[in-house]
Amino acid sequence: MSWLIAFNILVTVAFSQGLTTIPNTCSDLLPDIAPYIDFFEQTGDLWYSESPSKAKKIYDVLAVRKLYQDTTTNSINPIDGLIKKYLCSCYAKNNKTLFSANSSVIRKCLNKDLDKLIKDAKKEFKKMMAEKRKDDKAIKLSDETRQRIKRSKDEAMKDMEHELGQKDL
Repeated sequence: MSWLIAFNILVTVAFSQGLTTIPNTCSDLLPDIAPYIDFFEQTGDLWYSESPSKAKKIYDVLAVRKLYQDTTTNSINPIDGLIKKYLCSCYAKNNKTLFSANSSVIRKCLNKDLDKLIKDAKKEFKKMMAEKRKDDKAIKLSDETRQRIKRSKDEAMKDMEHELGQKDL
């Protein structure tokens, strides 16, 4: 019972500003991505009481997004673009009619596409991690190379000092 009360309070606080609607900026080249993320998260929150397993899939995508954001210094998070792409695809399939985060339209679209979205988000994260490991390896190799370069320079300095020192005598 206390869990239900806590959940009710959380939902009340989270939605005190009202129900969000899909942003109608899908055709904009560089729209603000935050409304899409907020809409996606609110869809999961509203879906939770009906289907916790479906809501968890939305939370899985948001978790991958957060992990990506926390793991890299890259300010562009491709998971954001994926979320927008899937939401805008749903918007386009719905004849560009606006719908709210609790509508059957978004649930129907996500039922069809959510597993693919999770797969694509994980793929982007793994791709970033592979690039990060590659970069880390390159940095390590350059440290080893720097040590060899330093030794080579030191040897060249000693050789030249010896060679030039002998010529002066």
